[in-house]
Amino acid sequence: MNVTLNNPFEQFVKSLVATGRYESEQEVVEAGIASLVLQNLRADGEEIDDPTAAAIERSEEQIASGNTRSLDETIRELRLKHFQR
Repeated sequence: MNVTLNNPFEQFVKSLVATGRYESEQEVVEAGIASLVLQNLRADGEEIDDPTAAAIERSEEQIASGNTRSLDETIRELRLKHFQR
C-alpha cells in the first residue's frame, strides 16, 4: 500500500522521525493507525459504534471543562432517584 500525505501531515511525520522518537515514516504512520484502533475498541474488543464514541467524546469534553461531580454526590443522587419513595 502506498499512501500520499498532504504537506502539513507529511511535514509532521518527518519532524517526528527527525526527533529520533520514531525510526521511520512508516513507524509514525503505523503508530497513528494503532492509536485509532485503540480509540475505537471497547474493553471486550468489539468496535465502538458512532453514538457511543460521540458520548465518550462529550464526556471527555465535560471532564476537561471541569463539569464533574464526586462519587459521593452521584451515589446520593442515585439513591434519591431510585430508592426514596
